[in-house]
Amino acid sequence: GVERDDEFRRRDVAPDAEIERVRSKPTNNLDAYDLCLRAVQHLRPGASRSVLDEALGFLRRAIELDPAFSAAKALAAFACTQRVIQGFGDADDVKNGLRYAEQALANHQDNPSTLAL
Repeated sequence: GVERDDEFRRRDVAPDAEIERVRSKPTNNLDAYDLCLRAVQHLRPGASRSVLDEALGFLRRAIELDPAFSAAKALAAFACTQRVIQGFGDADDVKNGLRYAEQALANHQDNPSTLAL
């Protein structure tokens, strides 16, 4: 009865930090989010240079639209890494990849997508 309902309510209430994490969104800018989704389709093993260039272009535009979009920065770091792994990356890809990764981690707001990348 009543005791059981009270116990359920106590277990059902999440701590403030958890509530805030659930409320947070990766970005409020739908155009930036759409660009990020387009880029993800291009980030696959064995992607050609032109495909990775296109993915990086999408991600750069997403970051321009929302400079705090940590998942886009993490994906940009991943794309730079892929260019190096594929053999057509250069010192700028290493430098940019590290910069994107550092920026993503600096403002990740516990975003699981950012942290996973």
